[in-house]
Amino acid sequence: MILPESTSPLDRVAGEVWTYSVEHLPLVLHVLDQIEVTNQPGEPNEYNRQLVDVFLIETTAQFDREPSPIQAHTYIFAHQEQLLAAQRVQPTLHSSANMWMMSWPTAHC
Repeated sequence: MILPESTSPLDRVAGEVWTYSVEHLPLVLHVLDQIEVTNQPGEPNEYNRQLVDVFLIETTAQFDREPSPIQAHTYIFAHQEQLLAAQRVQPTLHSSANMWMMSWPTAHC
């Protein structure tokens, strides 16, 4: 999941949560850091990797109350000045989860 740093803690962002075995996590994060241009020698960061609390839709939909979050690594866009001119993605109601979330609009061809 890639988020702008200015995302409010109250915003919900639809994304994917991938799981890896503990022994593979260092290599996975190393490769993702290369892809996202994070912590690369001599390169300014395009994204900053951070741990954030996430809620799984499948889990949230099963309870009348919010379940406990899990922590996941995410990449936060490092160039906030570029976001000032960008269009903000508006929240939409996801009926399967019965909650408002942020997601990219679908392309119309």
